Amino acid sequence: MFDNLSGVAIEVEWRDEDVLALAITASNKRLAFKTRFYADCDAPKRFASVLSGFPTDTADIREFKFGGLELTGYGGAKFRFTCHDKLGHVVLSLSIAEKSDVFYGQFESITMLMLIEPSAIDSFVRQLIGLHSDIGQLAKLEMSI
Repeated sequence: MFDNLSGVAIEVEWRDEDVLALAITASNKRLAFKTRFYADCDAPKRFASVLSGFPTDTADIREFKFGGLELTGYGGAKFRFTCHDKLGHVVLSLSIAEKSDVFYGQFESITMLMLIEPSAIDSFVRQLIGLHSDIGQLAKLEMSI
């Protein structure tokens, strides 16, 4: 599941005319997690809109939340992008949680940090804009080494 992934992948697992079933897989080489959630069909484009042009300056912060913890076996994720230094290095703080389908009423969660290049964000934004049509379609955000 996490082979060769250093960053975040958002995948379309299912869709109809109103809803997307998405999966987020994330790994920073020390921690890894995967969750699934439902989102409206324009959620990836809204995420792209929030991230577009980031960072504008060293105080720029962008956040976006997917999913929720209402459905057993499903979860959500909160993305928080900040500037790490005055050189424009970006830190992604990614919090992912899922309502367990094994341990009824319990939640599993993780927060991981990743260094991200601004150019990787630009590529991710372009992929998010197109993330709506095909099952199996991916948007990937690569982590800096």
